[in-house]
Amino acid sequence: ILIFPEGTNLTPVTKEKSDEYALQHNVKPYEYCLHPRTTGFTYLLNTLRDGEIIDAVDDITVGYEGTYPLDEKEFFGGVIPKTVHFHCKRYRVSSLPNENTEIGEWLQTRWNEKEVQLHK
Repeated sequence: ILIFPEGTNLTPVTKEKSDEYALQHNVKPYEYCLHPRTTGFTYLLNTLRDGEIIDAVDDITVGYEGTYPLDEKEFFGGVIPKTVHFHCKRYRVSSLPNENTEIGEWLQTRWNEKEVQLHK
């Protein structure tokens, strides 16, 4: 199962919505990421864990060097990044928190790390 907890691509419109979320929830706005939606991730993790369907969560951060397409039209029109970087990390499900609030905090911490990685 592949999910994107941030929900969509980083565009000027989605960045503005993410910044509004940050302001409303008294958290730091991101420059390189969108804030993740923790409720859906928490539900999915709990469901898959309860059903013993998964044993790990793979966290993949994708960073683009240079310009990058905001949609498929730009991609097929030739807007492509110079380089694409992937950072992958695996977390055993048994190491993740069990409480919903703590799962959301765990996910938010991953996004804080992504912001630092992408800044570099």
